[in-house]
Amino acid sequence: RELSWKDDGLVALFPALKELKLLTTLDLCANAIEDKGIISLAETLKGLKFLIKLNLGSNRIKCDGMKALVSALKELKFLTTLDLSKNYMGDSATAILAKGLKEFKALTWLDITTNLIGTEGAKSLASGFADTEIGWRRSLTYFAFHGSDIKDAGLVPLMNQVKEFTSLRSPIFEDHHHSGWETDGILAGVKALKNLTLMPMFGLSWFQFGDYRMQEVAPILGGLINLTCLNLHGTDLRSTSAKTLAPALGQLKNLNTLSLGKTYLGSEGAKAIGPAFKEFKYLSCLTMEECSIGSEGCIAIFSAFTGHKLLTYLDISSNNIGTEGAKVLALVLKESAILNTCYLGSNDIKSEGAMALIPALKQIKSIYEFSIYDNHIGNDAARMLAPILKAMRNLHTIYAVSYTHLTLPTSDLVQISVVA
Repeated sequence: RELSWKDDGLVALFPALKELKLLTTLDLCANAIEDKGIISLAETLKGLKFLIKLNLGSNRIKCDGMKALVSALKELKFLTTLDLSKNYMGDSATAILAKGLKEFKALTWLDITTNLIGTEGAKSLASGFADTEIGWRRSLTYFAFHGSDIKDAGLVPLMNQVKEFTSLRSPIFEDHHHSGWETDGILAGVKALKNLTLMPMFGLSWFQFGDYRMQEVAPILGGLINLTCLNLHGTDLRSTSAKTLAPALGQLKNLNTLSLGKTYLGSEGAKAIGPAFKEFKYLSCLTMEECSIGSEGCIAIFSAFTGHKLLTYLDISSNNIGTEGAKVLALVLKESAILNTCYLGSNDIKSEGAMALIPALKQIKSIYEFSIYDNHIGNDAARMLAPILKAMRNLHTIYAVSYTHLTLPTSDLVQISVVA
């Protein structure tokens, strides 16, 4: 892989490949192979009867190459894994692939991300999946098509087929903010999750459900009991939506990663979802930056989270948690002996809040990135914090000095901002 052989160099390899009759894995990723090379490769593939995994990602497969490739893949009865990502093949080549899907009877893993698939390509995929046997659809464990610009007319029928992929373990969505997908198609995808209970990850950042849609979406999310990662970054979760979502969050007892950054939770929203944090026994990564939860919201969440000891990553910056919020947060940090990243910047915790945090931070030896800037902690707290930070031998990045209202001598500032 990644040898940039291009077509002529690849063709020279074929005589050797033809002799490898028992070859099970072939990785030709990132070799700038165009249709001419793919057509030649297809003839070789027909002889590799025991091939199980084929990676042709990051090449340049278009219509003629796809026709030859599909014809060859029909002969590979044991092929389970096919990677065609980043070929920018467009709708026409996608349609050719879609027509051949019914012949790939052993396939369980298909990656067609970043292929300029539009609405027509999605319609073709939906038709192609509909032509496959139901048993095949229910055995597919990985299907990825991110990096596409599909409108509702294509995404809705595609999602109506995806709901049959009951063994699927790959996330349907990635980052809505950059996909261009529309509301009806995304909601069809969320509804498909009713059947996809093995899904370990769900990410739909920057999508605005609204209070009405959240009433439909929340119970579906609550049914994903195997979910380990939930990303709702940038989603509008003001108090009413948060109250609707709260019971569903409480069902997700296996979560280890939760992203709620920039969700406009506010104090009332944080209070609504706070009780759910009692259930997150395995949560190790929590991001809640810029949620405006205030001190009351911080107390509601972290008082429910005390006693949990697996936290490794925490970002609660820019939430104005104040002194009282910092005191409750300190109780959580005291139990977080394996914490390695901690962002507490822009929270107005002041000197008293910092003093409450210091004993907890003193017990954590694993931190390598730490932020406490813009908190008005003052000189006394800064002097007490400095030796603790210096003792953290894994620490390589500190954001502590800017806007902390310090008037310390230069030597003390250096001690705070540089780890020896």
